[in-house]
Amino acid sequence: MNRDVVVRQSAAVLLPRLGIDAAPLLETHVSDVLAQRGAELLHGMAAETWLGGSAFNAARVAALLNRDRSLDLAFFGIAGTVDGGSPHLSALTDWGVDTSGVENVSLPPATCLAMVEPAGRTLLTASGANVGVLDWLDRNQTSLVEAIARCDLLHVTSFLDPAAPGPIPLILEQARMRNPALRISLDPRISWLAAGGEGFDWPLH
Repeated sequence: MNRDVVVRQSAAVLLPRLGIDAAPLLETHVSDVLAQRGAELLHGMAAETWLGGSAFNAARVAALLNRDRSLDLAFFGIAGTVDGGSPHLSALTDWGVDTSGVENVSLPPATCLAMVEPAGRTLLTASGANVGVLDWLDRNQTSLVEAIARCDLLHVTSFLDPAAPGPIPLILEQARMRNPALRISLDPRISWLAAGGEGFDWPLH
C-alpha cells in the first residue's frame, strides 16, 4: 500500500532540487529519508497526495463494485502510519473489507514521489512499511494459509523487495492443497520481472 505524492513538474528540474541521482521517466528506489524530504518539497509545490498501491487500488475497485456487500472481501498485508493514523486501514474498513489479515506498523506507507510531464512519469519509490514484508510473511504463514484457503479468488501484488516471491508460492501451494478451486491473479510489476528477482518462475507452473 502506497502513498503517492504527485506533482506536474519536469523531473529534469526537480531531481537536482531533491538531491536524488535518478533517471527521468523511470522508477527508482530511494530511501525513506529521501522520500519524506521529497514529499515535503513537493507539497510546497501544490502536489496532491493519494492513497495507492496496486493491491489497495484493486481492493477499492472491488469494494465499489460490491456496494450491496454481497461478496466477502478481505485484505492481507501491512499498513503504514501517517500523522498518527493509518489511512489505508481506515479506508478499507470503511469500504467493508475485512482487515483482520492486515498488520498496522509505525513506519510510513511505501511512498512514491511522482513527477508527471507530457513525456511520461518519473517515480521515486521508498519501501516504507513494506520493508517488513518477508518477516510478516514468515510470522503469519499458518494464518495466511488458513485465510487464503477460504477464498474463491486471490489477487497477489508485488513488493519492491526482489526476494519477496520466495515464501509466497509456498503459502499459496499449501492454500491450494486445502482449496483446489482457489483462483489466483498476479500483478508482478517490474520489481519481480527485473534481473535479480528470486523465484518468479512459480506462477508459470
